[in-house]
Amino acid sequence: MNDFDLNAMIQEQDGLPSRPAPEKGKEKKRRGKRSKAPSDGRPDLSGTKGKGADIADEFFQRDLVEEPTDTAELYRKRQKRAKWLRVYMYAVLLFLFPISALVNFIHVGNTVGNQEPVEIDTTSTHSPHKAMAVQEVTDYLNQDPAPLPGVSLSGWDYVESTSDGKLALENSDDQPEDFDEALAEAISHETHYLSLVSETGALYTASVEVAFSDTDGAWVTAPVSVTSQAPVSSDTTIAGGDTFPGRASVSGNTTDIESAVQNWSESYFSADPVRLKQAVGDGSDNTAYMPMPQAANTEASVNSMAVADEATFNEDQEQFDHVIARVTITVTWPDASSGIAGLVNSPDEASSDEEAAESEEHVAEFSYDVLLFGADTATPQVVSWGPVGSSDDLAEFSNGIEYRELQAETEE
Repeated sequence: MNDFDLNAMIQEQDGLPSRPAPEKGKEKKRRGKRSKAPSDGRPDLSGTKGKGADIADEFFQRDLVEEPTDTAELYRKRQKRAKWLRVYMYAVLLFLFPISALVNFIHVGNTVGNQEPVEIDTTSTHSPHKAMAVQEVTDYLNQDPAPLPGVSLSGWDYVESTSDGKLALENSDDQPEDFDEALAEAISHETHYLSLVSETGALYTASVEVAFSDTDGAWVTAPVSVTSQAPVSSDTTIAGGDTFPGRASVSGNTTDIESAVQNWSESYFSADPVRLKQAVGDGSDNTAYMPMPQAANTEASVNSMAVADEATFNEDQEQFDHVIARVTITVTWPDASSGIAGLVNSPDEASSDEEAAESEEHVAEFSYDVLLFGADTATPQVVSWGPVGSSDDLAEFSNGIEYRELQAETEE
């Protein structure tokens, strides 16, 4: 039986003559040399082993450089952009984040520092047990013999709360079953401070501890405690450099300024609101000025001067137009037996000549800070005044009382 020949069957179906299938085992293998035809630019791989690797490189065209395409260029740009993005993120993490955190800490610190402190009522100028403390110190000083001879009570100063029994009970973790009753029995403590003065001028502080509760009331826990204070400085010399801290001092001719202060002092101690307003120079219709009682005589002296706020220097006069001065007014009061306007009423019966002759001259000194405008002219004017140490609060016509009509005091 002949071998199955697929090629012959296909040729018969296509109408082509078929050739007999080759007999198995009779086909002679031909091994011959190929003719060396032109390679058409392709490398010749024929040869023996051991040739260099340049033949394979030439075959696979490894030495050729591919020209960039649009897709490759876009991919290259994206890679470059991603690289710079990574560098930027590293910079943010390494440099900008610590700086930002530092700025935030500073901002938070400033915000917390600028907040107003929470007021804690540890000290107060009022207490329902004030009278008890005053009475305790009075009884203490009036003992016989006196515990502090020559010392008297000057006044009650303030009270300090040292413990709050109710608040401690409310904040306690272990509260009793009958909370309301325990709250009423809770004991609080406070210390009262009072000033004492001796005949020689020595100063002392007396303190009294008071305990109290709702059920038991208040009671003194211990005897009065007395501590000494530093004595008052005996140096009353006014230092020009320390009179107005933070302000430039003013020197030179003060004749005109002393005349202005003298004019103001006479109007201030006149008991006449109209005269005082004219001396100040306030032209408003709805203000009035309250004077001091009427004095028999006043003498003003300027102790020191400094540059006021918003002052302008006059180069021609070599002086500032607004100055602040510390002044002393020496006041001689009229005979009190005859009455002092605004201070002492006159007696019903006229005093005799002998009594008037026996009366002594009554002199007193008063110190003020005053504000003067026009200090660079020949007619300066006091426009505001206040107690010693009030120079920063002085402003033009700040002593005026609005919508009040004041009448001059007269001797009655």
